[in-house]
Amino acid sequence: MATSYHYRDTKSNLGSIELDMNFGNLIDDTDEANVIIDVGGENNLDFKSFKAHSLVLCERSTYFRIALSDKWAKKEKDFYILKKPNVAPKIFEVILKFMYYGSVSLEHLDGPDSIALLIASDELELRKLCIHVQTHIKNTLNDWLGKNLMLILDITSKHEDFDILREHVLGIVCRDPHLIFGVRVPYKKILPKQLNEDIIKYFMKPGCELTTRILPSRLTIIDSTIIKAIHAGLISSWIDGIVHDNDRDYENAVNSFVFSFNVNDDLKIALLSKVVMANNAIYYSTSNGPCFGDGDLWMTGTFGSSSRTSYEHSIMDVPNFFANDYEVFQVQQR
Repeated sequence: MATSYHYRDTKSNLGSIELDMNFGNLIDDTDEANVIIDVGGENNLDFKSFKAHSLVLCERSTYFRIALSDKWAKKEKDFYILKKPNVAPKIFEVILKFMYYGSVSLEHLDGPDSIALLIASDELELRKLCIHVQTHIKNTLNDWLGKNLMLILDITSKHEDFDILREHVLGIVCRDPHLIFGVRVPYKKILPKQLNEDIIKYFMKPGCELTTRILPSRLTIIDSTIIKAIHAGLISSWIDGIVHDNDRDYENAVNSFVFSFNVNDDLKIALLSKVVMANNAIYYSTSNGPCFGDGDLWMTGTFGSSSRTSYEHSIMDVPNFFANDYEVFQVQQR
């Protein structure tokens, strides 16, 4: 069955035009059009330009009334120019028909297109069309709606005027919570009862006060003024069973490595150099240190030097440098 909607609004700026008047005879009359609306082009949407009449647009929508005002409108020759890059052309065609005819059939729209039309109608402040689209989804797209309850709850919670659809979906969920919370069934035995109830409350009414105590993260923040948690995480991923023996000047450590980060914290360009001469991996000195390799990375106080000898490649672009500070950490296996 075709779904259509027709409404009457006697409030008109011009006084002589009522909104139940059919402007359909003007929709193809581009000779008298004075607005060009560029639609689509964003996020891989198709692009299309539409011509329209400012009289019709302003009568149907407060959004267009403001957009076409002298304060906001951009005009080229005889045309006002508007852009709606986030709306698909096929969706805007439906909106345009509604504004010209005062009614529109939605039977050809599937679930995703109906949602796209609903969001666009809300953005263009077409309240009557919003009501129409919500009624269409509620009455004719039950199968699709049942498979996308979480999506609909998320969307409707962000738009105040989507109350018809929101209340409809909440009613479905209240009657059968397992439709959206069934995914938790495998964990039901290990989740506390109160947490189960709070999860349901959270999705039913985002922002509500929960009973479950939220514990702080178990991740220990590294105590450092030089590196951050993201660096520590990356460093720990490189470590693989390095064992040191302080009885020798040079430590044989086949898994030893040296590294450097750039100042912008871009981990994608972090330099990692693994040892190639394991017998000289780490040098123990009473006057220098820390020292890696036979000069690959040596520190004497705040003075440092770097010359590739025992590791894959250099991690510095200069042979000598001064460090403002350096830190030493102990890594313990658990």
